[in-house]
Amino acid sequence: MRKPISIMAVLFCFLVFSYARAENEPSRVLDLKEKIIEVQNQGDLGIRGIVACSKINGYGSYVPLENLKIKNGSRLLMYFEPENYFTKKNKGKYEILLIEDLLVLNEKGDILWGREGAVNYNYSSTQPMLDLFITNAIEIKGLPAGRYTFKAVLNDKLKSRNAVNTLLFEVVE
Repeated sequence: MRKPISIMAVLFCFLVFSYARAENEPSRVLDLKEKIIEVQNQGDLGIRGIVACSKINGYGSYVPLENLKIKNGSRLLMYFEPENYFTKKNKGKYEILLIEDLLVLNEKGDILWGREGAVNYNYSSTQPMLDLFITNAIEIKGLPAGRYTFKAVLNDKLKSRNAVNTLLFEVVE
């Protein structure tokens, strides 16, 4: 009769250990997220590639355009991922504040169109946001056929830094 009791004791200890380990998992994951935020906060702000798309489904999920020839009167849809944006921890919340300016330039580098503060990403949550993406859509109207540059200027208001990236495209009739 002692064997069934010892087997039950071992099983009980195993269940208690497994439960304690499972209870500890969320804090281990949160600790890792905090370390990632620390590394991101120390890194240089960047824009990971601007991609012209026909469709954007979500983070890292999009259909890139096969060529960058855009018909006049159509819409140019773009996707990019900010890198090393600053996350501020404030009273139990995680805060991110990114502002994006959009510009369209001709081949000479002259600004043809611009919009300051076109995208305002203001995030505040009890959970950290480790990865995010930004989409831009501009209507291509009234531009003569030719080559142009789309320029994104990302301003991190909490880090007091900015990053710039460009996408070359061609307008066709």
